[in-house]
Amino acid sequence: MAASPSGNGKKASLSRGFAIAIFVEAGIHCQRMVAEWLQKLLILQDRDSRCDGIQRQLDAIPGEISAEESNISKLQEKLAALETEARDLEVRRLDLEGEVEQTEAAIVKYKTQQMQVKKNEEYTALENEIKAL
Repeated sequence: MAASPSGNGKKASLSRGFAIAIFVEAGIHCQRMVAEWLQKLLILQDRDSRCDGIQRQLDAIPGEISAEESNISKLQEKLAALETEARDLEVRRLDLEGEVEQTEAAIVKYKTQQMQVKKNEEYTALENEIKAL
């Protein structure tokens, strides 16, 4: 049972070629699997990074709310102080208007008296009173 060298050599060559083809195909298949796996891993990494960013934003919200509430409180205090100041100024304005009315009434009174005086000294005295107002 001697095998012919040319027949077995062909068979062995075909077997080796087939084995190499299988290894090459398996290698290509593995490369595809690794490429798909890497692509999925990159997508996962991107999503995980976005989740981390969103979580950082969510974690910062209570601090931002607290800061804004503090600003609101300060602004409310300023508003209350300004409203008090406005009321005080309104009272002062009304007082001054009252004083103006009193002064104008006094001027009218003195001018009326000036028209009724007969002596120059009395007229001058009333004129000085008007200037003093």
